[in-house]
Amino acid sequence: MSNRKITQERKNHVRKRLDFDEEPKLEPENHENHFLDLSKMTEQQRMEHRLKWNFDFENEVPLDGDWEWEKVVPEPPSRTVIDHKHTDLVIEMQKKCSDDRNV
Repeated sequence: MSNRKITQERKNHVRKRLDFDEEPKLEPENHENHFLDLSKMTEQQRMEHRLKWNFDFENEVPLDGDWEWEKVVPEPPSRTVIDHKHTDLVIEMQKKCSDDRNV
């Protein structure tokens, strides 16, 4: 009796799998439409930022508005003082690691 039950379950499973509905047909993707949508969204965001910050980010030019922009010149990097004790410790550790690998 248990064999018959398993067989009946398999039949039901197969029947369910054979009764597929037609799958909806999908239109092929139109990459040009995606590109146009993205371009529109980018331009809209650019205009919103331009109005919000009164700055033309494309041309890197400040515009008249609520914000006052000033150019900042970066300082040259400072020369760092080399800590010889630290350097000696690093060299010593590197030697120890290479000696351990050779053993």
